[in-house]
Amino acid sequence: MNEISKHLDTISLNELGVRIQIEEETERFRKLQGIAGKTVVAINAENIDIKSYARHLLAEGCDSEKRKLLSTMRSMLIYRNQKLEVMEK
Repeated sequence: MNEISKHLDTISLNELGVRIQIEEETERFRKLQGIAGKTVVAINAENIDIKSYARHLLAEGCDSEKRKLLSTMRSMLIYRNQKLEVMEK
């Protein structure tokens, strides 16, 4: 995943798919705040940078979140000669 994170600037992502994932995450966080009895902090999903969120998921996300992120990639990732190559479809 570190290798993918390094090439994230050249990888093309389906922005709509990632935005949906961000909105789901912010909604889950709002619900957690409500359960904990904390004041709800307004988080605007539109203000979150897609590439930064993708880097965060690759570093901190669980396997299912990483899989979901990888499914939004439009670029082809080829691992050849112990090196990751990014190709557009």
